[in-house]
Amino acid sequence: MCLGLGARRTAVAMPPPALAAGPKIRATMIAATIAFIAAALFALRYTQREFVPRPSISFILFGSLLLIHGIPMLVYLHLTGPTTFIYEAALEPVDAEAVKVRMLWALACMFVSLVIGAELARLIVPRSWRRAQLSVARSSQRSLATVYRATSLMRIALWLVAVAMLSLILIEGQPAKIVNYFVSGETELDKILLRHEAGGSQFYLYNVFLSSLAPFIVIMLWCMHRADPKDRQLYALLVCFFTLVLVGKLGSLSKAPPVIFLLQLAVLSFLLKNEPLSFWPLTRLLLLAVALFSVTVWLTIPGIELGAIFSFLYYRVFDIPNESILEYFSAFPHTLRFGWEYGLFGPLGRSVQEVILPNYSAVAEITRESLVSTSNVVFIGDAWAEYEWLGIFVTSLMAGMLTRLIDLYSLRNGRTEEWACLIAGCSLGIFTMLSTAFSTALVTGGLALIPLLSWLFLRRRRKQFRRRARAIDATRPSNCLVAKQMVAALGNPTEKHR
Repeated sequence: MCLGLGARRTAVAMPPPALAAGPKIRATMIAATIAFIAAALFALRYTQREFVPRPSISFILFGSLLLIHGIPMLVYLHLTGPTTFIYEAALEPVDAEAVKVRMLWALACMFVSLVIGAELARLIVPRSWRRAQLSVARSSQRSLATVYRATSLMRIALWLVAVAMLSLILIEGQPAKIVNYFVSGETELDKILLRHEAGGSQFYLYNVFLSSLAPFIVIMLWCMHRADPKDRQLYALLVCFFTLVLVGKLGSLSKAPPVIFLLQLAVLSFLLKNEPLSFWPLTRLLLLAVALFSVTVWLTIPGIELGAIFSFLYYRVFDIPNESILEYFSAFPHTLRFGWEYGLFGPLGRSVQEVILPNYSAVAEITRESLVSTSNVVFIGDAWAEYEWLGIFVTSLMAGMLTRLIDLYSLRNGRTEEWACLIAGCSLGIFTMLSTAFSTALVTGGLALIPLLSWLFLRRRRKQFRRRARAIDATRPSNCLVAKQMVAALGNPTEKHR
């Protein structure tokens, strides 16, 4: 097998463990499956109780994980997976049942830890949680308050950023690269090689900015234009940034980035209506996602038929994420060593002479014998590779806590435009966590940068907005009554459940 030693970890030559007795295998597998189903149902019940019908980042996180790694995981393990090459290649050198049992227990631990993290966030800042509940009750029947304003200094800074983005796009020749990729008619393998060699930009800071902060600027400009539709300069700035971000996303030569950007805007459009979550809005968003991904698949895979497009989408959305988890739990620790085996600080404990590959490349080299292909996995996969069970528990805990804290921060003044912008902007971080490490979602996905940017834009207006909100609430007796009822309900658990 093409495992270049010195690749991300030292290979561990371990013979496949002897298979246990049949009844014992069946018992452990059944126990792991029951634990997985119980944990998923527990997370589903918690999601229904805490996050429905109010849209939130936590709802997107819990809902996405349950949708992709819930029932589809069992379907992959027992129906669609055993017929694929990756499934056989990953499980051939190891005890297949032991790997699947560990994987199911890890997913169960993830679901439970997410709930614990979300509850810890509520307990750490109880005043913020109560304030968010009261703010939602006061603003549920009102249109979203306007909080973003385009000052002269902000407009100048954004125009300078737009000029810098345009210059970089033209210097790197991204328009020609995009046309060549989507219109050339080359084979799928040729396009994969082109994406691997020329996708994205060579400048790391530009890639980070384009990934999360630039889409969030478009989202804020949309809200500013919505508040002042007659401002032509603001409209021109919105169109300019939208075009630059879309071209930059297409320049990554990947299917997901431009589609996710458009879906972020669709989510923002729904949130600005200040409507509760219901079946039909979610259905429309899902149909829009299917339509956009179908178009990108049709453009990037020449000659593909309509039925094959839907089969490819199912495989890409449901099978590959679960397949990648299987690859990681098969490679670690059978072939590759855990990160903390190199010392407390993981990569810092390795020798200077060792060539290091990212986890997704090292795992792909083992299973697929190729460094062109990558194995992108949900955040617990990378956590398992570095710190095994402790990594899964801690990262899941932090993910649940962080998303809940972002929700509480966005609702501190009720359902304002900032609340809608933070949900639409930070949804990219959730999609990032579904395919890479939690630390990557903080920076590239924007879970840490987007709230900071929003705070900077509103820093000068925060006191003014709070004074205006208190003045409005003081003139509305109905809001005071609602607040008293909410306080009474929150203080009396029995009354809350009536």
